[in-house]
Amino acid sequence: MLKKIPLHPFLFSIFPVLFIFQYNIHEILIADIIIPVCLSLIFSIVIFFVLRFFIGSKKSSLIITLTIIAFIIYANLHTILQENYSDSFFAGNVFLIPIFSALVVVGIIAIQKIKSELDNLSLITNIISITVILIIFSNILMFYAIPVESQESYFDDTLYLTTDVEKKRNVFFIIFDEYAGQLSLKEDFDFDNTHIMSELKERGFLVIEPSFSNYPNTDTSLPSLLNMNYVNFASEIIKDDLKDRRVTLELGHENQVMKQFQLFDYHVVSFYGGLGSLGGAKFVDEKFCSFGTINTDLRKNLVLTYMPISIFNDILLDNQQKEKIDCIFSTLPQLDKKIDEPFFAMVQLRLPHAPYIFDAEGNSQKNIDQRSWDDKEGYLEQVKYSNKKILELADLLIKNSKTDPVIILMSDHGYRADIDWENPKDKDIRMGFNNISAFYFPEKTIKDYDMQSGVNIFRMFFNTYFDTEFPILEDKKFWYQPAKPYNFIDVTEIIDKFKNLSD
Repeated sequence: MLKKIPLHPFLFSIFPVLFIFQYNIHEILIADIIIPVCLSLIFSIVIFFVLRFFIGSKKSSLIITLTIIAFIIYANLHTILQENYSDSFFAGNVFLIPIFSALVVVGIIAIQKIKSELDNLSLITNIISITVILIIFSNILMFYAIPVESQESYFDDTLYLTTDVEKKRNVFFIIFDEYAGQLSLKEDFDFDNTHIMSELKERGFLVIEPSFSNYPNTDTSLPSLLNMNYVNFASEIIKDDLKDRRVTLELGHENQVMKQFQLFDYHVVSFYGGLGSLGGAKFVDEKFCSFGTINTDLRKNLVLTYMPISIFNDILLDNQQKEKIDCIFSTLPQLDKKIDEPFFAMVQLRLPHAPYIFDAEGNSQKNIDQRSWDDKEGYLEQVKYSNKKILELADLLIKNSKTDPVIILMSDHGYRADIDWENPKDKDIRMGFNNISAFYFPEKTIKDYDMQSGVNIFRMFFNTYFDTEFPILEDKKFWYQPAKPYNFIDVTEIIDKFKNLSD
C-alpha cells in the first residue's frame, strides 16, 4: 500500500502547522490548528487531482512534495537570514526566490524524465513523511497525556444567585492591550497623555492616576481580572513545567465574572479583537467579529515563516487585524439595538499593541512590513488613535444605551518592548505594570482606593450594583520571567514607590 498510495504530499502539507503547534504547544489550544490543517489538506488535495489528470498520481505527488519541502527550507532560511542579516542583499526575496525557484524547476524536470518504476521512491517518501508526522504526534500526545488540575477549588468566594435589582445596566468591559500609563508615556516617550484623562473625567469617569496592573502580561493579567482573584496558584498546578499555559487559558475561558453575570440572567457577548475571544461556549451567548478566526500568533507564525512575502503579510495579517478592530468599533455601539436584555460585553483590542497598522487618524501606517514590535514611533501613533477611539466609544456607548451603562476601560499591562525581564531595574518594573484604568459607574460613588487593584474591580461592581458581599483583596503586584511565567515574584513595594512619587 505504501508503494501504491501517495500519502506524502498530504502529510508534508500539514507538517508546517503541526511543527509550529508542537513548538508553541504551551500557548496554543489544539482547536486553533483545526482550520489551518484542513486548509492545508484541501489545498494539497486540489493541486494533486489537477496535476494527476495530466501526469499521473505518482509524479504529481512527488512534485507536490518536492515543492512543499523546498518552500519550507526557503521560508525558514529567509526568516533566519532576516533576523540576523536583514540589511544584506542575500537575505532578501530578490536573491532567494530565483534560486529556490530554479531548484524546484530542475527537480520537476528530473521527476518528469524518470522512466523507471516510481514505487520504491514513493515508498521511501511515504515512510519519511509518516515517521516525521508520528514523531510530532507522539510529542503532542505526551504533552496532553498529563491532565490539568481543575481550578475550581482555588476560588474561595461563592458566586451569588440572582438578587432583586430594579435596574440591570449593560456592562462594557473594554481592554486596550499594552496601553501604557501616563508615567511611562511621559518618561519613555516624552508624551503628555493628560488630555485623554481629563476628557474622560469630564464625561463622568473615575480615572485612576497612576494606575498599575497586578501582572505585567496578558496571560495572567486578564484571567486575574476576570476571576476577581490572583492566579498565583497556577504554579501549584503546573509544578515543574512552568511554561504550560493551559491553566491560564482555561481560567480566561471559564471565568468567574461571566459565570456571575449568567447567574444574574445577563446576555454575555465577546469579541474577536485580534487576540482571540475570551469566554467558553457555555458562558458566552454570542461572539462578534469572528470572520477568518485563527489564533493570531499561530497565523502570524505561519504567514511569516511559510509565506514570507510582503503582499501576504498585508492581506493575511495587517488587513485582517484592521478589519477586526474596525468591526469592534462599529459593532460595539450598536449592541443596545441588537440585544433586548441586559448584557455584559467583553472586548479585548490588540491596540495599541503591535502590529502597528494605524496612524493617529486611523489610516494605514507607512512601511508597516518594516516596523518592528519595538518601534516607538509606530506604537505612539496607535496610542493616539486609541485615544481618539476611546472618546468616540465613550460618547456613543453612553448616548446609545437605553439605560446608562457601566463602562470599565483598562489596559492589561504597560508597554514592554524595552524591558529587561531577567534582570529588571525599577524602571522596567514600572513600565510593565503602568497601565490605564477608567470607570463609568452611573449614579454610584466609588472610591479611587477601592479601584486601584484589578482583582477588585468586578468585586466592587457586583457589590455596588447587586448588593453582593465580595471581600476586597489586598493590592499585590507580581513580576514574571518569560522562561518561567508562573514563577511569581512579589514587586508590590517597588510599585508602591512609584505611586508615592506620583502623589
